[in-house]
Amino acid sequence: MGSTTATFGIPLLNSVSQVAFRAFLSGNSVNGENDSGIWAVDRAGLIRLIAREGDSLEVTPGNFRTIASIGFLGGTGNGEGGVSGFNDVGQLAFQAIFTDGTSGIFVSNLVAIPEPATWIMLMLGLQAILFWRNRVRPDLNFLPNFLTPTSQ
Repeated sequence: MGSTTATFGIPLLNSVSQVAFRAFLSGNSVNGENDSGIWAVDRAGLIRLIAREGDSLEVTPGNFRTIASIGFLGGTGNGEGGVSGFNDVGQLAFQAIFTDGTSGIFVSNLVAIPEPATWIMLMLGLQAILFWRNRVRPDLNFLPNFLTPTSQ
């Protein structure tokens, strides 16, 4: 078993302290067809692989292509107003060139932070389910005992 080392490209930092970077790998089982990838840090602080040369990427539903080359727009974060491929929501834009000669620009939501509207819709949906459940089965009580009103 050999070790793998990495050389890092210029990292991007968005204004919510997430980092995205490109890394160039070397070591056993790493060759010219899988030696570069893009990683980003999610909200929990975990480093997530966004895409790597040699991996398959789903271009359209059910249409997978093998990545030959990968890159992303770097050089700045969003705080100073410059152009960046890594926004404050955590979406990361990158370019992939495939082994069949085609290419495209893609946006990864792997480390994206849900927008407040997403949380609001989730809470409204949960309330609707609880309301419906209480109407159908009023004998079920979803409140803990200390929150349940008592009759005086």
